[in-house]
Amino acid sequence: MRLVIILASILTIAGCASGPKVYKFENSRSMPLSAEFVHEKASTWLAMNGFVIITKTAELIVAQGSLNQLQGYETSAWSGVSIKTPLADCGSTGVVDFIATDATINVITQQTNTQAGVLVRVVMSPRRAEGTCNSNGVLEKMILDHLAN
Repeated sequence: MRLVIILASILTIAGCASGPKVYKFENSRSMPLSAEFVHEKASTWLAMNGFVIITKTAELIVAQGSLNQLQGYETSAWSGVSIKTPLADCGSTGVVDFIATDATINVITQQTNTQAGVLVRVVMSPRRAEGTCNSNGVLEKMILDHLAN
């Protein structure tokens, strides 16, 4: 009887597991600014928010870093980990929701006449070693809004 209860519990928990949700959101925008200006503004934003710029060319910036600062990541011995503003969905085991902790951000700029075309791509990874996270668009919007203002 005990074995049946244990197996039923394991199957119930395993049945609740889910992969990350997929979101649709804007990740590109045209701006009435020069591509050079937008490029420098993006570099500054990334550096000020704790990202390390790995590659920087005339049209591409690749940066990596922790999402903890942007998500309001907190940890305490009593309540564990809490996230105030999640930036991604990394799936769930049914008991534990996984958290995106690191990101690689690509900012691509191109000049067309009097407009700068900007594309922001973010790849996030969860705290656990394996798995994927899907951005919910909050980080991309944050970057694009900063560049447009």
